[in-house]
Amino acid sequence: MMDSQPILEFWFVQCTPKMWFKKNRDFDALIKDKFFDTIKFYMKTEIKEFFLSLETYLSSIIVLDQFTRNVFRNTDKAYQGDTKAIQLSRIAIQNNFLKEEDYHKNSFLLMPLMHSENIQDHELGLPYFQEYTNSNTFKYALKHKEIIERFGRFPHRNKVLGRNSTQSELEFLKLPGSRF
Repeated sequence: MMDSQPILEFWFVQCTPKMWFKKNRDFDALIKDKFFDTIKFYMKTEIKEFFLSLETYLSSIIVLDQFTRNVFRNTDKAYQGDTKAIQLSRIAIQNNFLKEEDYHKNSFLLMPLMHSENIQDHELGLPYFQEYTNSNTFKYALKHKEIIERFGRFPHRNKVLGRNSTQSELEFLKLPGSRF
């Protein structure tokens, strides 16, 4: 297993919260330059090979759920780590890895559930987002869940995933704030 410290050091010390969610080609390129081999490694590693610890799961989720979105932005590869990240998030909850004092780390441990297109993942995650993250993150979790309840998927992913959009999805995508 790869060392989780360089990932956590980069994400939580070298980066700022503003960098995490802003679309920025330079930031995407930096992640690709530093962590492309790491992404490939984590994508092919089986869950059973992950060492059960907060640090390992947190760094793995960041790689599979965040780095993939940066490095493969606007392609279907951006979502290829989602299934494994969701599994890791569920196991993290089962193992009580959420800590009240660190809402940023909790947010990333839970983020795959917010990114899931499965309503059960949203229903599982929502109480944890409410208890272990801040009000802004909880608000985004609610917004994601509402979209899944309405459409059963995230319409903004349709094009890169080769899915046809319904008329109501196309209308929705014209609204401000419909994309993440």
